[in-house]
Amino acid sequence: METTRNNFGDSHFTLQFTQDMKGKTVYYAACWSNSKGEMGAWTEIINAIIN
Repeated sequence: METTRNNFGDSHFTLQFTQDMKGKTVYYAACWSNSKGEMGAWTEIINAIIN
């Protein structure tokens, strides 16, 4: 079971979940980093239900 969500602009990612996680809530936050290791501001925390 896997879900793909793209709520962070042009960045794409795939998360895989096991069947027993169905119906649970997953929370996401992200920030940009550059080749120097400098990080930008964090996004708001968002959530999704695993289905």
